[in-house]
Amino acid sequence: MRSVWAQVGGVVFVLALVVLVVLPVFDNGFVYDDVDIIERGDVIHDPSNLWTMFRHHTLFVTPDHAGEELLVDTYRPITLVSFVWDAAVSGREPWAYHLTNLLMHLTCILLVFLFAKELLGEDLWPFALAAAAWFGLTPHPSSAHIWINGRSDLFCTAFGLAALLVWRRGLRGTGGAERALGLALSAALFLAGLLSKETLLFALPAVVLWPEPSAHFGLVTRLRRAGALVAAGLGYLGLRAAVLGGLRAHEGGDHLWQTVTFVAPLEIEGLLGALGPRRLHLRFLTEELGRLSSSELAAYACVFGVLAAGAWLLRRRLPLVAWGGFWFVCTLAPAAIIAGMLWPGFGRYLYLPSVGLAVALGSAAAGLYDALPRWRPLLTAAGALYLAVLAFHLRGWVKDFRDQETLYTAAIEKNPEGAHGYGWLAMAYLADGRDEDAIGPLVVAHRLAPDEVRYPKELLKAFVRTERTDAAIKLAEECAPRYERDATAFHMTLLNAKHMTDPDAASFQVLECLRKEPSSPDCAAALEKLVTAHPKRTEYRAIVQEKLQDERLAAVRRQTEPLMQSLR
Repeated sequence: MRSVWAQVGGVVFVLALVVLVVLPVFDNGFVYDDVDIIERGDVIHDPSNLWTMFRHHTLFVTPDHAGEELLVDTYRPITLVSFVWDAAVSGREPWAYHLTNLLMHLTCILLVFLFAKELLGEDLWPFALAAAAWFGLTPHPSSAHIWINGRSDLFCTAFGLAALLVWRRGLRGTGGAERALGLALSAALFLAGLLSKETLLFALPAVVLWPEPSAHFGLVTRLRRAGALVAAGLGYLGLRAAVLGGLRAHEGGDHLWQTVTFVAPLEIEGLLGALGPRRLHLRFLTEELGRLSSSELAAYACVFGVLAAGAWLLRRRLPLVAWGGFWFVCTLAPAAIIAGMLWPGFGRYLYLPSVGLAVALGSAAAGLYDALPRWRPLLTAAGALYLAVLAFHLRGWVKDFRDQETLYTAAIEKNPEGAHGYGWLAMAYLADGRDEDAIGPLVVAHRLAPDEVRYPKELLKAFVRTERTDAAIKLAEECAPRYERDATAFHMTLLNAKHMTDPDAASFQVLECLRKEPSSPDCAAALEKLVTAHPKRTEYRAIVQEKLQDERLAAVRRQTEPLMQSLR
């Protein structure tokens, strides 16, 4: 009984400490897509949309992506449903959203304690408590609860850990009915976790290879024991495919290959980021990993291979350290897909993987205590100091998320050679109508990342809004031939600049636009207007007909054939 009360007291102390450290979060507003979902969006503010959330991709709740089919999609209806409750409580004010996130983070800390204790054993509960304290205070993964829309990781982790705890209890059930009920409930909880965020699916390999106390479990037996959870995973994939019209998990072969090459550096950076407050700022993985040369990627792969081999060799002497590392690697790997896309963030992707790392750290600490009894006071002091350093950095990390300007300015200060801080600060300015303020940061972002099309597109928008016509034309002339994708805005700018004075150049721009983006409605509408309604339409028809004979425009010729035939 004394041990039980000691555990309760320890857990309460850890939870209270985390609350004290992250309390400034209630001074924070909305950052990046919080703005689209909560401030600009209307979907979560209408409870009648609850069922609709199960029938659309996740980003349909944002105004910009409401009817859009994305090449890389997410399906997280339970996370979206949680926003409806917060919206009913505080509307477009942030406090209820932050409260839900904090409560979910505290729930996850408690579940990590129970999960680590399940693996370490009841007698080693102090090390399970230390693992939970580390999980609650490590700064980078905590962006999952500091940033409101990071909550998908919270719900995914909470439901996933609850499912595994129930699953283990169900396997120990003495009666058939008790066992069946436990496994069914674990499957339902696991499905709820998957409907919160799909990355939980990648915990299944670690679940199948669960460090059983007996070494006599073969792979078939392990798969059978994990059958309820595997069935939940298959059910999620089927539901996701039905709703999204396919799995839609990458943008094509090039993106898939890039994802594979990014796995090793992502895993190593993730390990370093989770263990300490190194490079604690809003990171943009596409930019960072995209700068790595082939030799640097190969070096990362070699280091990752050595670490993996070391974990494999230690699997018998330190099974929980090896297993926790395996959990970390498996659940972080899908973030490599996002690492190849224009999306800021990194820490939140470490939240679920850090569960395995917490178990590994708890097991390693227990091993050190056992092996070095004379050093226990020093080890305890070192562990407490480590947690205190993490707590200090976590509090500062919370304050970085106060608002859009604070977050992106901090990224610029801590990583001045990174383009994304400048770019996203400027895009926040544009969203607030601060067009003049956006120009300077966008110029810097475009200079630092010349291959990224989004920054010059936004800069073009800023030039147009501030009536800098010459600057807009100069930028369009530079960018239209550079980008083979998403160049519509540049071609349309040049078309508008030349359509009355230079029909040949204007025709070239609209046809190039259609060649690069056949589905662009702006390009198609512009061509139709030129040849049917423009004052010089007769001249345009002749020029367009001639240019369409170019073999480079064969696809455009087929696409525009109905329109051109209707003019004969």
